[in-house]
Amino acid sequence: MAKRYSGQLNIKRIVAVLIVLLAVAAGVFALLWILFGDSEAELSYSQLSIESGKDYRVGDGTISYVADSRLTYYSVSDKKSRATALNAEVDGYAVRNDTIVLYDGGMLHIEGANAVQLVGTVREVRMGKDYIAALHTNEQGLNSIVIFDYQGNMVSSAPLDFSDSKVTNFDFYTENGRELLWVVSVETEQSTPVTTVKMYDYGAGGSISNLAPFYDQSVEKLYFTEDSIFVVGTQDIVRYAISGGREKYRVNIYGNKVIDMVTSEGTATFLLAPRNETTWNTLRIIRTTETDEATTTIRQYSVPEPIIGAYLQDSGIRAVGQQNVYIFGYSGKLLNTLQLKHVPQRVCKLNDTTLLLICEDGLYRTIVK
Repeated sequence: MAKRYSGQLNIKRIVAVLIVLLAVAAGVFALLWILFGDSEAELSYSQLSIESGKDYRVGDGTISYVADSRLTYYSVSDKKSRATALNAEVDGYAVRNDTIVLYDGGMLHIEGANAVQLVGTVREVRMGKDYIAALHTNEQGLNSIVIFDYQGNMVSSAPLDFSDSKVTNFDFYTENGRELLWVVSVETEQSTPVTTVKMYDYGAGGSISNLAPFYDQSVEKLYFTEDSIFVVGTQDIVRYAISGGREKYRVNIYGNKVIDMVTSEGTATFLLAPRNETTWNTLRIIRTTETDEATTTIRQYSVPEPIIGAYLQDSGIRAVGQQNVYIFGYSGKLLNTLQLKHVPQRVCKLNDTTLLLICEDGLYRTIVK
């Protein structure tokens, strides 16, 4: 009986020791993962069939440029390019999906529609899903925005008047399935410049709504989510409710500029870099909730070499230098350092998983695998 009992006790002890050893091994593995990340991760490169050395415009998974009286447009997802011959040098262009808009002087050319002649000069164009907005200066030097559909028809009976202000930015966004236009303008006739943000709803007969004016700072960017409008100024990030446009809170960012933003599960994450510095080795993350009162987390990151570009991807940060890509988690840990095979002159974010490296020897679509 005693021997049988002793044998059972030894087996239990062995099993207990094995469990402890497995737990320790798992803990060590988890610690190494936190400290060093995925050592098997690597960068995947795919060179794009695009001429190098051009003045590229990158956005929404597309790359475009004008050279030799041609506008070339490349879709990264389809890996296809198309070229449109230009009869003469144009002042500017805009591209969305497969539609191109060219403008030269007061002439607006919407692909697939008749040309539109405006009196004065077209300065900039933005393209939405349903509408096209053209910032226009007439012969008296007064500014307005004219809205067209894709058939070239003017949507409103009169342009949006900005004769007493300077338009600094404008674009389209979607709210509850409706496409709206937002416009940021500065009233320069005031002793202190006043920045205003207006929204125009053409699906509701052209109704206009306004956010509270900014007296103490310029507005640089707007980000829209299902629940919020985030206005990024030179001093603060201000959250407004998407419905009603009431200010909920402000987060101070003085001395920094927002370079990227993503949202997930009711939390907005902003990536910031130092303002007024030509090169940076530090980045900052601000994570704030989309609630009436802010619950905010702020972290700072140091990068071992000067940063060419940095973006939020795969629930973390990709910071790109000339030698390496540095991958940080939101917790503040450096998860991985991946050496670059091509030296980038410029870096752009194509989507949530892909970066574009613009190098002297070509353009490379780059993914962390």
